[in-house]
Amino acid sequence: ERQIGKMCGQHAVNALLQGPYVTEDDLESTAKRLESAYRKTIGGDMAPGYGGGKSPYRDTGGMYSIEVLKEAVKSYGYRLESLDKPSQLQVRQNPQLAEGFLLNKASHWFTIRQVHGNFWVLDSMRERPESLPKKHIRGVIQQLSHQGYSTFVINGSESIPKPDPKRTHAKYWFDDERML
Repeated sequence: ERQIGKMCGQHAVNALLQGPYVTEDDLESTAKRLESAYRKTIGGDMAPGYGGGKSPYRDTGGMYSIEVLKEAVKSYGYRLESLDKPSQLQVRQNPQLAEGFLLNKASHWFTIRQVHGNFWVLDSMRERPESLPKKHIRGVIQQLSHQGYSTFVINGSESIPKPDPKRTHAKYWFDDERML
């Protein structure tokens, strides 16, 4: 998907899941639900640190937090877990084991996704996907971490969806034949 506004979180999740699974409306309703639960927990409006009512889950331009994106993939049976968690030690040591990563820095989300034995950088700000040979993934993930990127690994009981060429649409890059 191409970048629209600050909707890179939506684009990154859809790149990770390889199709138009998550819409802006989905993310917005998830953010509102999380905000409502947060208000109940604190017994009032948003915390003062969030600008007297400003949301910790989204901004007015469409930048959504990791909590919202985690909920988005959870609805499809997957989890996004920080690569820094102790449970992700094996993936930190050998990132080739992961099917995909969601990364963030400076309010921009993008995906690194494994397709047919290669990793692909899927970034809505780039012209096209960039191939990343499997043998380089560890160094790239370590370098991005040193540069301040937050990295999340997708996990689930099943593999994440494979590209589905039958669902081709000009605005999506999940058609593996076009990528290859």
